[in-house]
Amino acid sequence: YSRLYHDEKKGKYVKDVKVEFEKAGKVTLFVLEDYAGGRRYTVLNGNCSVKPLTGDFNRELCVKQSDYKGRAVLGLNDDLLPMDLYAVNYSNPDYDIYGEAVVLPISEGRCMRQTEMINARVKSKLVAVESAVVFNTTTSISDPSIFDIPKECKGNLHLKKVPPFNLNLHAIKIRL
Repeated sequence: YSRLYHDEKKGKYVKDVKVEFEKAGKVTLFVLEDYAGGRRYTVLNGNCSVKPLTGDFNRELCVKQSDYKGRAVLGLNDDLLPMDLYAVNYSNPDYDIYGEAVVLPISEGRCMRQTEMINARVKSKLVAVESAVVFNTTTSISDPSIFDIPKECKGNLHLKKVPPFNLNLHAIKIRL
């Protein structure tokens, strides 16, 4: 499974992934992006890396780094669901991200991602392709401790780099 969480008030974003591959076995990935604290914590199979983090918390959703492409409206009469399409283009500490996202507008300048299809590049070289569908979305955070610094990183908060890794995920379940 894969779950996404974000706390808009505190500027924190979490990706929690647990998958099992036939040949590679079990893989766990936990990423905490703490924009208020300026750090990105990545735990891959129990190994922690901490990197500096800058940028806009809502970087890929309805903001200046995204280009609006158009709107589709689903439903009839009063039961309408607007869906906006954006071209996505932003960078994080590891990758340059390009692709498209379908989002649900919440209010001015705020959106909730519904689907995305992205390419990740390092120095113009394609290193990953990801597509995801968001479902089972909730508007509350059932366990706020998901945003705590991972236990694998506590006491080890100096910035360090771990070897790069490749992870391809399909059939993702995401929970906001």
